[in-house]
Amino acid sequence: IRKRGEPLPVVSARFVPVPLGFLPAGRTGSEELTIRIEIPYHAGSLSVHWPVEDGEGCARLLRGLLA
Repeated sequence: IRKRGEPLPVVSARFVPVPLGFLPAGRTGSEELTIRIEIPYHAGSLSVHWPVEDGEGCARLLRGLLA
């Protein structure tokens, strides 16, 4: 584009959702998909497994822990 002297395309700063039409190998449905967070600490690690369907709830939990 720059070699031809054409202006760069205007890109919107808004979030553009991208639909995912696949499931990772070994998954049979969205009920098995989880958010996994592992937090290391001196005595081992803390693992959090949260349902993907409630991502906002997971975010609230993390905000509460970090506040």
